[in-house]
Amino acid sequence: MRNSFAASVSAWAMICGIGAAPAFGQTQMPPDDAAAASSPADEMEAIVVTGFRSSLAESLRLKREQSGVTDTIVAEDIGKFPDANLAESMQRVPGVALQRGDGGEGRAITVRGLGPIFTRTRVNGMEANSGVGGSDVQGTSGRSRGFDFNVFASEIFQNLTVRKTYSADTQEGSLGATVDLNAPHPLDYKDDFVLVGSAKVSYNDLNEDAGPRLAGLVSTKLADGTIGILFSAAYTQRRTREEGYSPANVLNAASDGGFCSPIGYAPRNPVDNALKGTDALNCATGIPRTSDPEAYATVVGADAHMPRLPRYFRSDQNYKRLGLTGSLQWQPTDRTLISLDGLYARYKVNRVDDFFMGLSFGRGVGNNGKPHTSILDAEVSDDGTVQYGLFNGVDVASVTTQDIYTTTFKQATLTAKHEFSDWFEADALVGFGRTDFKEPTRNDVRMDANNVNGFSFDFRNRGSIPLIDYGIDITDPGNFAFGPALADGTVRGSFSGRKVFTQFDNRQFGLNLLFKPLESLHIRVGGEYRRSAFDSAELGRAGPISAFVPALPVGTTLAGLTTMVGGFGKGLPGDLPNGWVKPDYDKFNDLFDFDSNTGGFTFSGADTGTSLGGNYAIREEVKGAYAQAEFDTEALPFRVRGNIGLRYVHTQQRSFGYVTLASPINGQGFTPVAVERSYDDWLPSLNLTADVTDKLLLRVSAAKVMARPDLGQLSPSGGFNPTIRTISVGNALLDPIRANTLDLSAEWYFGSGSLLSVGYFYKDIKTYIQSLQRIIPFTETGLPVELLAGSQATPQDLFTVTNLSNTKGGPIKGVEVNFQQQFRFLPSVLANTGVLLNYTHVTSEIEYILNATTGVTTREPLVGMSKNQVNATLYYEDDKFSIRGSANYRSKFVRAVPSIGTGSDIDLGKSTLYVDFSASYAINDRFRVSLEATNLTDEHQVLYVDSVRRDTLYDSHFGRTYTLGVAYRY
Repeated sequence: MRNSFAASVSAWAMICGIGAAPAFGQTQMPPDDAAAASSPADEMEAIVVTGFRSSLAESLRLKREQSGVTDTIVAEDIGKFPDANLAESMQRVPGVALQRGDGGEGRAITVRGLGPIFTRTRVNGMEANSGVGGSDVQGTSGRSRGFDFNVFASEIFQNLTVRKTYSADTQEGSLGATVDLNAPHPLDYKDDFVLVGSAKVSYNDLNEDAGPRLAGLVSTKLADGTIGILFSAAYTQRRTREEGYSPANVLNAASDGGFCSPIGYAPRNPVDNALKGTDALNCATGIPRTSDPEAYATVVGADAHMPRLPRYFRSDQNYKRLGLTGSLQWQPTDRTLISLDGLYARYKVNRVDDFFMGLSFGRGVGNNGKPHTSILDAEVSDDGTVQYGLFNGVDVASVTTQDIYTTTFKQATLTAKHEFSDWFEADALVGFGRTDFKEPTRNDVRMDANNVNGFSFDFRNRGSIPLIDYGIDITDPGNFAFGPALADGTVRGSFSGRKVFTQFDNRQFGLNLLFKPLESLHIRVGGEYRRSAFDSAELGRAGPISAFVPALPVGTTLAGLTTMVGGFGKGLPGDLPNGWVKPDYDKFNDLFDFDSNTGGFTFSGADTGTSLGGNYAIREEVKGAYAQAEFDTEALPFRVRGNIGLRYVHTQQRSFGYVTLASPINGQGFTPVAVERSYDDWLPSLNLTADVTDKLLLRVSAAKVMARPDLGQLSPSGGFNPTIRTISVGNALLDPIRANTLDLSAEWYFGSGSLLSVGYFYKDIKTYIQSLQRIIPFTETGLPVELLAGSQATPQDLFTVTNLSNTKGGPIKGVEVNFQQQFRFLPSVLANTGVLLNYTHVTSEIEYILNATTGVTTREPLVGMSKNQVNATLYYEDDKFSIRGSANYRSKFVRAVPSIGTGSDIDLGKSTLYVDFSASYAINDRFRVSLEATNLTDEHQVLYVDSVRRDTLYDSHFGRTYTLGVAYRY
């Protein structure tokens, strides 16, 4: 029976002013992407399931009801996700590949070959951002639109959905997928009172350390079930360890001036230099020319490549993760639901990286580097890799890095839905979110051993990790020095450091209206306003890292400021060193007070060349509106349902930064700049599903989509010299990456909890973003003409500009095959088994510009894309016992085009295979015990430089992790 219109208006008046995200609280007719992300009690009640098999069945039910291509992962029980990490759960979804961070934990995802910046993530219906720090290899200082899932505990979410196709009522900004994370709500549950808790302890066999993982949830209903209150909390403390080899880069042997030439060669490496003591017999004072002519010719003549910093490393990470959620719901009538949700997450990390390295191979003559180093012996492979080298005059260093950072995420959303009548309803959302990243400490302390003879590295018959002989006793602090640089430029240790602070503020308001003129036709219209503000501040040392290295106080010995790295090399091949002496960070800090911000330890911001690029701000205002027709008809021989719509988006963008000046103005060597622009997008979409039979579905989806440039790419900060007409800056005028997409799929639900599906997808990426050097008029740079004041340059003059530019894109196409089956037809206990198996094959071809002046290009796959992915899970589950094993494989992927190394084409990531196991046993209706094991094969993460040579850039492992737990449910 319909409520009166007047009563409906009164109810709506209580919640007026609240906006809505398109994904919240919409009735399914027909089932659509927006409705699936909602959480009214009548829809979510069925999602509260128990057990892995029930979770799979519920996921299939939700998938089948959608009009587009989606995959949903549902918690196995209240507060229990299938995996301890959200990103690791999503890698089970076809087309999703996992990106791991420091310590091997899942950090971000790639969907159908498109990296994290092409995927948008919504938390409780609101777009969200989260970023963490990391080592230089893994990516640092959370300045991306990408979402780092390791900030959040999986226990605080009830389900997540990966949307691979698009509809007009879904927020724009994604080329890969839209991920919805939904926290639980009290009115979702049948029981009036719910209390669950779990306690686990995790142990890692590499660092031989254990840490706790605690979670709990309490929910209650009041006022005859019309009011619900819920709180949940999750806390994890864990220590992880990585060990391996990482040379930072692979360079041509001729770089940095080349090696010291043998006696008899023209002394050009280095040339005669009285200050350095270079002459026909000496590389430098006290460093004779000892290069063997044959070895020298072998390396130099072969145009060989070798590691820049041959080094072993250990990375110890101690992290604490806290997640809190709260939900208050009021459902005064069957037609009205109001929800207030809050979410808080904090991810705090203290990471210590220890390196032992040869420094000279990445230094020039000014730092007494490679030109002071002689080659005694060498072997070079046919493809140009130095497999073995023996050297004299090598500077060796022991470095320790202390990195402390915290990511804090806060979000509050107020949502409301009201059905005015059987033919009209509305929903709204207003949300506020903030992500703060604070890295107050990232400092390096280094001590050096100069001009070491007998240094060697040997890759022969060893795979990707060499045997390094440093030529000295690396456990004896007496072999090292720390103090001011010598007059000839010899560096004897150093400090370096930085501080990074970023903040991302989101505001969102939206309103959706749903009209139901016919049972088979609904019209959905809506509008949305989003405002985001991103600020990045970076502080660096005011001078060069070697400019201020104080002498040790009288009576202080270097040995008293050192400690040991011990037990190194467990699980690594060969006779690697067990450890080495390193600076004791705390003792050095107690002595010199790195953070005093005085003298050589002074930190500066935009006026420091190394920090200028890290100081900028981006402001975005997005206004959008959409109209969408949703249909569901059986007028044809079979049921046809879906939606067709159009979304309009207006983006207003302002970028702020700093540009260095060749001629300081008013005593300052930099000036602030601001760039403002706007653009519009019209994004049509179509999703069509045909229920050919009660088991067979055919789907067609097509859309025009866009993804905005990453935040750092929009920064206008950089360098500017009007005298020589050069500019090196970001590009605040970058256009979004736009694409047309097409999806075709067939899904056969041939039994209970069973599915066989095949899907084809095609994305025609119209534009891409690359770093180029071009010659263009100043007027086309987007920089203010005021920068030319006082110079001889005019706005029409041509400048050599190095910055990011929009370039041609290319196609991405692929196939996804998904098979799930519960083997209920098998006899006895085998009827409780089942399997999940999916395979994704993706190809792409992007035209990368190697030289904008000459027009030289190359065609390579999209960065981050694996051509093949396979996920497999075999499980058994009955009323008491549950056990499953999973394997995840991804093939090699392109990491960078062009390569970071000189004379190399591209960088690659090696294929990986991760194997996990979990089991649980229900003692009774209230208690369950569990055992989990991850990375059972201790898989290595390996990165290469050059597609032919495949020189090692990074090879690390992080061990196996075992988790024992107990869970309680009231």
